[in-house]
Amino acid sequence: MITALQHFISKKGKFVFILLLLLVVVSFVLYLSQGSSVFDLMSDGGREKKEFFGYNWNDPDQRRFLSVTTRAAGAMGVMSNPGREDISRAGTAYMEGLQQQIQAAFRANPEEVDRDAMQRMFEYMQAWPNFAPDFQAREIARSGSYDSDFLDAAIESRVALGFQADEWDFLSPQVNHPAVNAEFLNFLSRLDPSLQSEANRSSAFSMVGARFGMSANELESVLYAAFRDKQIDRIYQSRGFALAGEINALSHENAFVWDGDVAVLSATALPLKTLSLGQVKLSKLPSTGDSLSVSYGTKKYNFVFSNSAVDTNGSIVKVVLGKTIKESALALISAFNQKDLGILAIEKKGNMISLELENDKLGKSSPLIKSDANSIEFTELLSDKLLAYFEGNRDLDVFAEEPRTFATAMVFENQSFLTPPPPADKARLRSYFERNRLDFLSDEDPSVKKDGNNSVPQDVKFEDVAEQVRQKVAEQDTNDAKREAGRLAQEAALDFLDNLNTFADEIKRKFPDFPALRNSDELERFLSSSEAKQRKVSFSDSEMGVQSMVLGLERRASEQRTNREPLEEVSTLDEVRFFTRSVRKSRSGQVVFLLDRKTDRRPAVFKNLPYSTLCREYLRHLKTDAFAKKIESIKKRLMESDKADNKDLKVHQFSKKNSGTAQAYFDAKQRNFRSKIQKLEQEKAEIKEEKSAKKSSLDRQIKSLNSDIEELNQERSTVTSFLDGADALPVDGKWAEIERNENEVIFGKLRDIYSLRGKVTESDEAVAMQRNLELSRGMLSRDQILRELISSSLEE
Repeated sequence: MITALQHFISKKGKFVFILLLLLVVVSFVLYLSQGSSVFDLMSDGGREKKEFFGYNWNDPDQRRFLSVTTRAAGAMGVMSNPGREDISRAGTAYMEGLQQQIQAAFRANPEEVDRDAMQRMFEYMQAWPNFAPDFQAREIARSGSYDSDFLDAAIESRVALGFQADEWDFLSPQVNHPAVNAEFLNFLSRLDPSLQSEANRSSAFSMVGARFGMSANELESVLYAAFRDKQIDRIYQSRGFALAGEINALSHENAFVWDGDVAVLSATALPLKTLSLGQVKLSKLPSTGDSLSVSYGTKKYNFVFSNSAVDTNGSIVKVVLGKTIKESALALISAFNQKDLGILAIEKKGNMISLELENDKLGKSSPLIKSDANSIEFTELLSDKLLAYFEGNRDLDVFAEEPRTFATAMVFENQSFLTPPPPADKARLRSYFERNRLDFLSDEDPSVKKDGNNSVPQDVKFEDVAEQVRQKVAEQDTNDAKREAGRLAQEAALDFLDNLNTFADEIKRKFPDFPALRNSDELERFLSSSEAKQRKVSFSDSEMGVQSMVLGLERRASEQRTNREPLEEVSTLDEVRFFTRSVRKSRSGQVVFLLDRKTDRRPAVFKNLPYSTLCREYLRHLKTDAFAKKIESIKKRLMESDKADNKDLKVHQFSKKNSGTAQAYFDAKQRNFRSKIQKLEQEKAEIKEEKSAKKSSLDRQIKSLNSDIEELNQERSTVTSFLDGADALPVDGKWAEIERNENEVIFGKLRDIYSLRGKVTESDEAVAMQRNLELSRGMLSRDQILRELISSSLEE
């Protein structure tokens, strides 16, 4: 299918082709450029050429071209399928995105949600795992909800398939045969039946092409290339093969059912662990004025015993002195817990008060508790345990100091280029007033005569609103001046970036290494001579978001799509490429970053670690240890006495079930629950009163049924997962540990087994099963072929 563009190129020759290619590349660069950069139109001579099926994989212009054309085809529902793993990973993210959209819709306007459309959406999401990879890739491509990894994998597949088509001279774009054209139109019609019409096709191509900076003919060429790739893909997928005997074996795959039990122990069933900070002991009855000072985070209080309680919002808290030590201790506990310090005071025997940290209110620094009174003694119990745990686990990643990037932000502030506008003269004020007279009419102005529903504005005198006119003109001039200052700041930043590139090339040879260059007087004088203000910044990967907000950096469109932080660009700088190649917009102006130095990951020092991190890790250790001991205790009892009677165990029994029949059983129960909920919802809708006892009763019943569905789904997941591997377990009625992770452990046993009478597979059903098996194996073969082609080309 020869496009007008190809005709033009073939007639005008190589010279015009080169000019046209330059124009297309420049257009794509300008379209994709998310930040102002003097390097967008310049090649980087330091890049080494890397051949990949006719493309230079290290050329950013060619990579941008492939990215844009691939996304444009994806918007039409065409994308060269990456491997199954890539599709599965992108599909998971796609489903999560749909769930978030549904939740957002319910939170925003639950009354306006279309229940029928929502039900269809739920059915679509439930059926997603059963869809073919081709269909999944098409839906993901159309949605645009995919990350850079999925896009890169699709580009690699597309390039490899396109190269294969060129090698075979398969359906060359120069071929203009009616049969080929008809098949291409069928291909487009399968994407969208409306594309069968030439008018619809032209309109759709123009609209989608405009979004990606290309014409309708160029988009058609991209889709034709995708059509060729799909044909090559089909050839690869047809390599699957299945023996006839396999189908007969598969038809008996679910010919057994079992009786058995599954028991689940969840970590959440265990009592919540807390950290005991220490103990406060009242050794004798406190005297008036005896106090206990507490400092934790931003809160500081001094609890002072007094004969009377006086309400105060200050840092001094009066505690009523009791007649006995016990009464005084209870009063101190009450006053302590009222202040929400993140520490709970709990009564213990012997006039002791236990202080326990609240797990969700851990501070960055440790609490400081002390008392100078002879009657009050505080014993700290936690710090030694934290130190011992740290010493024994100092190699944990959480205890390591993250690599840090130190950089200098050259900030070209808009304010530095702002020239305050002069006051407007009277002639300009009057001219503005005449052009915008209606803006100065007041709704309550008595000079506006009202007649029925109509109002007729009367003349407004300039002298009456002169001050308002002056304010509006001044505001308009100020906004214009700010916009001009922003433009000047951007131009200054671009000039600085251009000069820095030239200057860096000149002085690199003078210094033996990067530290010497970065700390040189020459570079410092160059930076100081600019109109920018220097600001030192440092950050780790986990601090990028906060530091970006502090600097007021704006995310570019590409960063918003991929959820990346602006400072990720700065973190990729190195000793060769030590400054950013584009100007970035911030709250105060335009910014260029220069790398100062980087630090490697290294073990942390105990005193430098946040107190909250130490406590959380130690608490996690205690939970894990307690969970492991509980598992071993229950496991021992199951093996010795065969009794699953522990109160923390959830036991599910099944009879004559395999994974297939179990799914059918749970589906039937779920339908029954949903039917009951639907009837209750209808009954509730018929009640006209907003608040009534009947309506409240129905709400409770609906809530109870929804809880039953949640429990049923948990049981379904556990039982079907166990039955999926039941054929590998002995049928001896003895408990065995099936699976264990940090959240739960599953025990199971099989009591009996039954053989089902295998049915004879119908011929049509057998043919369909064989085709599906061959297709599945063909797709695996296709993935392996492309993976080997791509890896071998990239390795070369």
